Amino acid sequence: AFGVSAGANAVASSKAFHVVAAAILFWLGVATIRAQPGPAHSSERLGATAHARAFGSTITLTLANPSTIASFAAAQAAIGVGATTHPHSAVAFTSGVFAGSTAWWCLLSAGVSVLGARLGPRGLHAIQVVAGAALLGFGVVALIER
Repeated sequence: AFGVSAGANAVASSKAFHVVAAAILFWLGVATIRAQPGPAHSSERLGATAHARAFGSTITLTLANPSTIASFAAAQAAIGVGATTHPHSAVAFTSGVFAGSTAWWCLLSAGVSVLGARLGPRGLHAIQVVAGAALLGFGVVALIER
């Protein structure tokens, strides 16, 4: 929000960025398809490493998505937040995007937790295969888009 939208647009439009993004999406897709679903509700607590890996993969997926960068830059331009605006505007914009994203992920995680408890391992694996295939498809789109 502090004047990086022009740089983000340049990066998002580069062929190398799309190739790297596609590679990351392919890797995530294959890993998602191959992963074995854990128990829907386990009395075991996940360790810090599992949480860090889940957080890291979500961040990687978000950053590898050219649409994320383009829509963030478009939203900045639409409301006039950029290098020439007051720094408080950029902080408010970024904070709002962060709060909205956090609320979305909390809602999504809660819904998946409830649904996962009802589906069982076979249902969860079917969803993983569909999600992995979607990631592979997005990787193909990233390659042919530029």
